[in-house]
Amino acid sequence: MGVSTENTCRECTHCLEKFACPQGIDFPEILAIHTRYKIAVEFNQSIEPIKEMYQEVREEALRCISCNQCLKWCEYDLDIPKLLDETHRYLG
Repeated sequence: MGVSTENTCRECTHCLEKFACPQGIDFPEILAIHTRYKIAVEFNQSIEPIKEMYQEVREEALRCISCNQCLKWCEYDLDIPKLLDETHRYLG
């Protein structure tokens, strides 16, 4: 058994080679925290260190206005604004 890669950022950063968020959000960094959260939950580990990581980028994450300009640049078709919101709900 392992953590599903469905709706998971692979941190490939290919999106950043072609796109810069108009709000200045480094969304792969925030989505990496989301992935760490999923792994911690899957393996019944503490999420406290992950919450602390998120607090460092929380204000940046909250700048997302769901303009959806990032969507076409993700090779894995992730709903980036939705995942940013989900990350905030879990860790904010």
